[in-house]
Amino acid sequence: MGRISLKNIFFILLGVLGLVYLVYKNRCNVESQKSLFEPITEPYKETSKLDNLTCVLNKEVSKNIGFKLSNKKIFCKTDGREVFIPFSFVKNYYEARGDYVQNGASRDFEISHSYSKVYTPKSKYDPSGQFMHFKSFNVESRSRVKCISASDGVPVSTQWSPAGYYYPTQIAQFSLSHFSNHVANLHKEAQKILIEDGDSIKIALENNAADRVIDQESKSLVIEFKDTLDFHVSSEYLILCLDFKSIDEAAFKIFVETDVKDETIVLNYFPVDEFLSVRNDEIVFGFGYKTDGEWLRITRDVATDIDKVLSMKKSPHRYKKTSLKISLLQFSGHGQVTNISLSNEEHLRMFFHGAKWFLKNQDKNGGWPSEVVFNKDRKKYPKAEEIPAGKGRFSLKQVG
Repeated sequence: MGRISLKNIFFILLGVLGLVYLVYKNRCNVESQKSLFEPITEPYKETSKLDNLTCVLNKEVSKNIGFKLSNKKIFCKTDGREVFIPFSFVKNYYEARGDYVQNGASRDFEISHSYSKVYTPKSKYDPSGQFMHFKSFNVESRSRVKCISASDGVPVSTQWSPAGYYYPTQIAQFSLSHFSNHVANLHKEAQKILIEDGDSIKIALENNAADRVIDQESKSLVIEFKDTLDFHVSSEYLILCLDFKSIDEAAFKIFVETDVKDETIVLNYFPVDEFLSVRNDEIVFGFGYKTDGEWLRITRDVATDIDKVLSMKKSPHRYKKTSLKISLLQFSGHGQVTNISLSNEEHLRMFFHGAKWFLKNQDKNGGWPSEVVFNKDRKKYPKAEEIPAGKGRFSLKQVG
């Protein structure tokens, strides 16, 4: 029987100590993960004292890549253990979304990083039917959509310019979404209130501000107004359709009642170039000042327009569609209008807005340039090149 030397005993003890250390470290890591990612079982103690803390953004990164040191500071809070960063920073910097949601008796704040969803096909794909799973898309509700253009009826993107610009990929998604919804709802009859259809007028003109005349272009009857013209309605159908021509500074307004007592929201549509702006404390959707004498086919989803106004004002409040009712259509200036209706859906008409935009804006090379500077002054991507307006191109193979 061999003897165990002191040297062997030393190595055995060393191995045991090493094993104990590894077990201890592994246990610490598990507890750390549990504290970070397990569901919260106890509410955060509101009595914890929170002190102000200044967070400096990307100071080390700026130094490492040879850029001027970042002076951007974020005002945060700390309890000495955790650092609390404003969600407004997280939302803009990491392109996250956040909304208050009611979870039974409690109120939670739900954070999402993506719109992504997985859809399982329910039937064999039909090339003449819905386009993929685009029926589920609601492009106009996206945070990067400033509004729906009053002149063209397509989404205006803000990804690379806060002023807004036309982004062909987004317009294609918008169009295909509405086409897919139209196909899916062919068996459903749209609900509509007809006010004027070019042949007859369903609501009497209340004053001498307007008259029926024959439009020289279409050879059909239209309403011509030279002063303020009101159409009093009471409609829960929130999509307004009309053909509109500005002769001299013509404009129109939509008055919307809410379920809040004595509250009326006024949406203004004026001959200005800004897509969505504030003028004299009024929120204005612009259909272009160079449109005098030109017929515009206008489609306004009032619920979407109100949401975009609230987003512009950074208001957390949102209205349910069922809480809104159109009470008045008001026209002013000198212009003409015809084919006025209110309906609960206009998917095919919105699809044609997109199709018309593509026909109108295709260039000689068969593509659609994005008229915006990508990565202007290299602010977002310091290592990437700035791409001038019109150089970024969209082709049909990108639609899917």
